[in-house]
Amino acid sequence: MITTIENRNSGVRRVVILAASVLVLMVMLAMLKPVSVSAAEKASIKISTQSAVAGEEMQVTVIAAGDNLGRVEAMLKYDKSLMSYVSGGQSEGDNGTVQLKKSGTGNDIEFKLIFKAKKAGETDLKISGAHAYDMDDRAMKCSASEGSVTISESAGSEEGAQNGEATKQDDEASGNSGSEKASGKNADDEEIADENDQGNDPEVAEQPADDQAGQGEKDPETKGSNNGMMLFIVVAAVAVLVILVTVIIIMRMKKNKNDPDMW
Repeated sequence: MITTIENRNSGVRRVVILAASVLVLMVMLAMLKPVSVSAAEKASIKISTQSAVAGEEMQVTVIAAGDNLGRVEAMLKYDKSLMSYVSGGQSEGDNGTVQLKKSGTGNDIEFKLIFKAKKAGETDLKISGAHAYDMDDRAMKCSASEGSVTISESAGSEEGAQNGEATKQDDEASGNSGSEKASGKNADDEEIADENDQGNDPEVAEQPADDQAGQGEKDPETKGSNNGMMLFIVVAAVAVLVILVTVIIIMRMKKNKNDPDMW
C-alpha cells in the first residue's frame, strides 16, 4: 500500500513538473510578441523646403532616416498646376504623384527629385502610403512631414505684369461710368452663379469620400500591434488555466498524505 502511494505521488510530481515547464514556456512565448511590437524601430521621412523662379528647374530632396534602415516606399504628391515632374523618382509622366522606392544599407536613404516651376504660387508637398523596413525586412513605424515650394515670377514677367496693370487701370477709368450702371445686376448674377457652382462642384462632392477613404486606411503596424495583444491575452488565459490545474493537483497531493485511502 505504501509503495503504491509513493508511486502515485511520484507520478503526480512528474505531472506538476511538466505543467510548470509548460507554463514557463507559454509565458515566454506570450512575452515575445508584445516586446517585438513595442520595440519596433522607427523611421521618418522629411521633404526639403524650396523656392524657385517660374520657368526654371529646381531640386526637392526627400530623406528617409532611421536606425538600421533597409528600404523605404512612399508616394509624393505635388500640385501639377504649379510644377511638373522631371526625374529622380520611380515614376514616369506628370500626374501629380511621384513614386519613391529605394533600398539602403542601414543608413539614411535620399531621393533627389527634379521639378520644373510653371508659374508663381505656393504649394505643399505631401507624403502618402509611407512604409519602411529594417535590414532584416521587418516593418518599422514610419512617420512623414510635409514640405513646401514657393515659386516667384521671373523679372521679365514682373515688368510685363506691371505694364499690363497700368493699361488695365486706364481702361477701368475710361469705362467706369458704364460699369457702375451694370454693377448691381452683375452682383446678383454672380451670387446666383456661385450658389449653383457650389452645388455642382465635384470637388465638394468628393471631399467626404476622400475623408472616408482616409479614415478607412489602417496602419499595418497598428494591425500587427492588435494581433500581438490578442495573442498575449489568449496565451495569458491558458497560462492561468494551467496554474489553476497545478494548484488543484498540489492540494490533492497534500490531502493524499493525510488520507492515503483517497487514491
